[in-house]
Amino acid sequence: AWAARSNCTTGAELLLRHGANINAKSSNGFTPVVWAQTHNHREMVDRLIRAGATYGRMNVETTGK
Repeated sequence: AWAARSNCTTGAELLLRHGANINAKSSNGFTPVVWAQTHNHREMVDRLIRAGATYGRMNVETTGK
């Protein structure tokens, strides 16, 4: 989530090459693609989706919504 939130495409690619879970959720239920979208990082959103990120609803259990 850090790389997506910070729009660090190099960091995101490095993490993915080393097996990072592209759909891992932060403590508030955001996945990397949701973080990138929230911060209007369009190129990051596109890269994450092309790499296999699932774009959908946040984790209801974590957010309570």
